[in-house]
Amino acid sequence: MKHLIIILLAGAAGMSADATVLENEAVYFDPEYTGEERGTLSMPYNSLSDVADCSIKEGVTFHLKRGTVFRESFKSTSMKGSANSPVIFTAYGTGERPIIRGTKRITGWSDEDGDGIWEAPLAEEITAFFIDGTKQTLARYPNRDTENDGWAKITDKLKNHPDFSHMLVVGGLKDAGHWTRARCVVCAAAWENSILDVKKWDNENKILYFTGPLYQNGRKYDVGWGFYLENVLEELDAEGEWYYDPAGSTIYYKKPADIDWSKNMAGGVVLDVGFDLTGGNEHIRIENLQFEGFKASGIRGVS
Repeated sequence: MKHLIIILLAGAAGMSADATVLENEAVYFDPEYTGEERGTLSMPYNSLSDVADCSIKEGVTFHLKRGTVFRESFKSTSMKGSANSPVIFTAYGTGERPIIRGTKRITGWSDEDGDGIWEAPLAEEITAFFIDGTKQTLARYPNRDTENDGWAKITDKLKNHPDFSHMLVVGGLKDAGHWTRARCVVCAAAWENSILDVKKWDNENKILYFTGPLYQNGRKYDVGWGFYLENVLEELDAEGEWYYDPAGSTIYYKKPADIDWSKNMAGGVVLDVGFDLTGGNEHIRIENLQFEGFKASGIRGVS
């Protein structure tokens, strides 16, 4: 099994005089532990935040229990390991590697209208939605299971139009007022997309106008490129699609028949970074941990 190892070297940073100092010791964590917490093997901390304000010196090893999930982020600016004695984050016990996950479990689902679209309260805006770790599809048009794997086609480009770089001609697109609230994903190749907010929809001429210029690494778009529109509730019409309404703090999901809320876990990405190690940390090693479900990255640091 591959181990994730990162060495971080950075400048010094200060620490408050009354902060706890950790040096040359082992500290244990178990997010499922509910007893008295001392950071020992028999009485571990249940959150990484318990040491976030500590001054962490060389020789400290943080042990995270295998087979558990930490739904949190960790940030420290005062971890000072050395080349010969780094600060280490690793796993202990038996089972799968501990997971540091940026998702929040979503509960309280109901199908108020009986139309198969379930909803749940959710205060935090999410960027991705999962069922049992499988990513679901943001509400979109065309649907993913349609012709061309869910990609519509750009049908023309008006080179002489003053808004040429901010528009698409899409002859087959249906008329819908909600396109002005949509986000457009345009694909020129398998490895690159442009994502733009729609500013205006001209149904007569079948033109989408965007808030910013449409470029692909300096190249203007071309006829035949694929695109789809997403992130509008009105297009929530296929099983496995979801939409988050920030104004109403509600998530909507068209649940497949085989999903059982008592057995399957729903989660949304709410955290930006797993371990934020920027700003003053030195000689940190991370191994045997798994990071998943963060908006930006599992680990952020400088080397």
